Amino acid sequence: IRRDPNRPRSRASWAAVAAVLALVGGGVAWKATGVGRRLPQIEVGLVRRAGSGDAGTMLSASGYILPDRKADVSSKVFGRLEWTGVDAGSKVKKDEVIARLANADVAAQVEEAKAALLDAEREYARWKRITDEGIEPKERLDKADTQLQLVRARLKQAEAAFEYTLIRAPFDGVVVKRLAQAGEMVGPIAGGGSSAGSICTLVDRASLEMVADVNETHIAKVSAGQKVEVTADALPDRKYRGEVRQVVPTADRQKGIVQVKIRLLDADEALLPE
Repeated sequence: IRRDPNRPRSRASWAAVAAVLALVGGGVAWKATGVGRRLPQIEVGLVRRAGSGDAGTMLSASGYILPDRKADVSSKVFGRLEWTGVDAGSKVKKDEVIARLANADVAAQVEEAKAALLDAEREYARWKRITDEGIEPKERLDKADTQLQLVRARLKQAEAAFEYTLIRAPFDGVVVKRLAQAGEMVGPIAGGGSSAGSICTLVDRASLEMVADVNETHIAKVSAGQKVEVTADALPDRKYRGEVRQVVPTADRQKGIVQVKIRLLDADEALLPE
């Protein structure tokens, strides 16, 4: 084929020829060296999402450490506080006497009722002997028995009044606040968040739990029994185990949250209420 000598040669055709020659040369070298017979080794691993928390964490929420059992301890009657045996940090046992009202007059009433009971018992025994001998009719013994029962009831009443002057701990716990001093007037309180008239505030440390505020859009992920990891700002290096005890069946529509109560499984002395 005669070509026009004045026509420019195509650079694309020369490039195609060079590429073919390179492929042929590479194939020859590949077979000659035997590289094609060695397959690359592939290492397979589990890919996990990187983050500050556990890969299984579903959500995070903030809240406070609060006791499920907390009481403002007060007396059952009004009176002057004569003695108190606790202060902030004191550990008490259930039914332990932690304070006492002035009760000298009530103690005297108890002693008077005990003396009256002894007299009534002697009177009953005398009339019983006379009745058994047939000297007096049985009706007189019945009156003595009635009088004996009345005196016993008065003694129980006096002893109950004396017991009311002794303030006892309602459960095992720690006193977190003392609210009254000896010499002050104290009395029953009606609750409602007011501690006026009470002697101290008692907390059961075994009932400490976390009350978390969970956004209402995530509350469907939470259910009772789920495992939880709890950390406190004051103890950043300490992690506590817990589990969901209750999802409070109501929401705060202003904050858009639902409270979740979490039982702490390994709370220690370093973890404080509030």
